[in-house]
Amino acid sequence: PQDGLAAFSRARALGIDTAWLHNEIGIAWVRLRRRDEALAAFSRALEIEPGHREARLNLRLIPAGGRN
Repeated sequence: PQDGLAAFSRARALGIDTAWLHNEIGIAWVRLRRRDEALAAFSRALEIEPGHREARLNLRLIPAGGRN
């Protein structure tokens, strides 16, 4: 997940800002057990593309409450 986040960070630095990218970032954060960051990434994906099914599903799978 760390390597993936580094690659996604480079993509964002190049101006890439897609729902797919933010969904993938969210998945990486989930794998690192960083709930708040994952929630933010999935939420951003849905801001960009409200119909993004994977981001919506992933957002629902994150347990409620608690912090990272």
